[in-house]
Amino acid sequence: MSVPHAMRAVRLIATDPTSPRVEVREVVVPTPAPGEVLVRVHAAPIHPDDVLFCRGRHGFRRPLPTTPGLEGAGTVVAAHGGLIARGLVGRRVAFLSDGEREGSWAPYVAVPAWRCLPVWPGLDDARAALLLLAPCTALGLLDAVPGGPRAGIVVTAASGVIGGLVARIAAQSGRPVVAVVEGEARAARVRASGVPHVVDLSAPDGDAVLRREVRAVRAHAVIDAVGGEVAGRVLAALPDGAVLIHHRTLSGDAPRVDPDDLVYRGKTVSGFWVEDRLRRDGLRARMRWLPRIRALSEDLVIDAVHRIGLDDVPAALDDLPGGRGRLLIAP
Repeated sequence: MSVPHAMRAVRLIATDPTSPRVEVREVVVPTPAPGEVLVRVHAAPIHPDDVLFCRGRHGFRRPLPTTPGLEGAGTVVAAHGGLIARGLVGRRVAFLSDGEREGSWAPYVAVPAWRCLPVWPGLDDARAALLLLAPCTALGLLDAVPGGPRAGIVVTAASGVIGGLVARIAAQSGRPVVAVVEGEARAARVRASGVPHVVDLSAPDGDAVLRREVRAVRAHAVIDAVGGEVAGRVLAALPDGAVLIHHRTLSGDAPRVDPDDLVYRGKTVSGFWVEDRLRRDGLRARMRWLPRIRALSEDLVIDAVHRIGLDDVPAALDDLPGGRGRLLIAP
């Protein structure tokens, strides 16, 4: 198919902690570098990490203006050298941006070929567009827990996309896991997904129940996506020498950990960013996770998809829908 010279794309003009300046402008269609492919984008989600990027609080930094968007799905229409890249031409793929180039909130995006995963018939664009970031993060987090695949863990924000995947993967593989949520409705939903040990931390006896469940599964690590007071409460419930692996701050507050836990009880706090793992392991990580990612494709929880156009994105960033619905941009 012929590729146009120019296109309309979402552009981040200025970052801001509360109201980033985002506009739709005409730009040149990118040219793939060696080893890259050009993808015609079918769908691109708006992730919490995308919002952090627009607010200037993400690990990725690029000169402005730039096009946001960490992942998406589409058809490869061109390639610039390389056996992997050429083999993808004409195929529908899920892809992850590498943070160095323009993102997915546009009709076309250039992506390293090894960051693309061919998708199979029957997988709709909505799930294909969400196929890599959450599963790769969940699998990487589980691999990062010390003690091997049978070590007991606690997962916060277990009703969310990544936390839910971590908890379900652990439970399905027989790994001891405690899922921590806030609210009985969320707790019921996580139990219904097949996770037996669920704690509603907002309940009056939440801390006592958490300690009991931690002992029951012999947990020595917590995978945290909340930060703030929740992170500190959960780490306090774990035994001496435990580790907190923090990968997202949904509360907007850094983990508030009791210094005594660190100084006198030998507990530690570490950070996890899937991009570091992908850059370190590259294609090896993707190949190792590939069979598990395909198995997880049916486990992506998408209760509602709100499809929007490029022109709707600036307003959408100021008024993101609540619940577990997903905003999906259709360029």
